[in-house]
Amino acid sequence: MHVDALSKKWLAYCEDLLCSGPIVATHLDGPLDSWSVECTAGKCNFSIGGRVVYACAILRSGGKAAELQNQQLLDSLSSPAWQSVRAQAPDERPLFIVMNLFPEGVSSKDSEAMFQLAYHFAAAYLNWFEDGHAVS
Repeated sequence: MHVDALSKKWLAYCEDLLCSGPIVATHLDGPLDSWSVECTAGKCNFSIGGRVVYACAILRSGGKAAELQNQQLLDSLSSPAWQSVRAQAPDERPLFIVMNLFPEGVSSKDSEAMFQLAYHFAAAYLNWFEDGHAVS
């Protein structure tokens, strides 16, 4: 991910979501209060109105701890849709895998904005680990 191409405002917002660590389950505030982010061990869902718009996997680079987390994450992605996505994913790390679930009732405008949130969140998530944080 090219951090220079990201919005500093959205990146800072996502860093705030991660202020307590890489496990997140929250609804956004203000006009985005129907939006939510859930992320555990790199497996993330980005939802609008309770409908998952994007299911994502964030695979980080690093030592053995990162490799173990990545393998556990990949092993947990067992649905047929994820298997298809995994089969096409490159081996490079870090890697952000996004699956658009195209839920009914979510506009293309909201879906595009949610993708931007997911993309910025992935960058903030990877930065959290690069800044020397460890998973306890």
